[in-house]
Amino acid sequence: MLLAALAMASIISGDPVIEHRPSMPYAAVREAVTMQTIADRAPKLIGEVASWLGAHHVPAGGPPFVRYMLIDMSRSLTIEVGFPVKQTMRPAARFRSGVFPSGDYAVYVYTGDYGGLIGANADLQSWCREHRVKLDRRDTKQGTAWGCRFESYEIGPVDQKDPSKWKTSIAYKLAPTRKAGR
Repeated sequence: MLLAALAMASIISGDPVIEHRPSMPYAAVREAVTMQTIADRAPKLIGEVASWLGAHHVPAGGPPFVRYMLIDMSRSLTIEVGFPVKQTMRPAARFRSGVFPSGDYAVYVYTGDYGGLIGANADLQSWCREHRVKLDRRDTKQGTAWGCRFESYEIGPVDQKDPSKWKTSIAYKLAPTRKAGR
């Protein structure tokens, strides 16, 4: 029983860190999904964006990602799925250009099957609460709107057949801090 519980636990590569990141343009597709459909839709959307980039001779500037724009776990999630690119692009059909904003991010590297990502995200949010790190988010009637929250699939099924070796970088933008006297 204990071994099964340990196997299901999040495996973190080191402690979460706060790091400053520059802005980064990306190409993506936006879609509304549910917790029941995201595992099926995200890989298909990654493939769709990869094919579109290839057809337009635009190299990916990094691994695929899912950016969480708006989350209501019981109803739907608005996500953008895509790849970083070297420069912003002109939108075409359902493909859009976006930018991860520059700023400070809480970052956690999770190793393991994608089934553990919900727990890894919960671990990062708990770590932020414990360390009084305020995230860039706001609650709305539609759900939680995130300033910038994303998962980058650094090593995944295309790179490694063994799911226990997949690596996902989870990043949450920190809330802007107020300067004294403002």
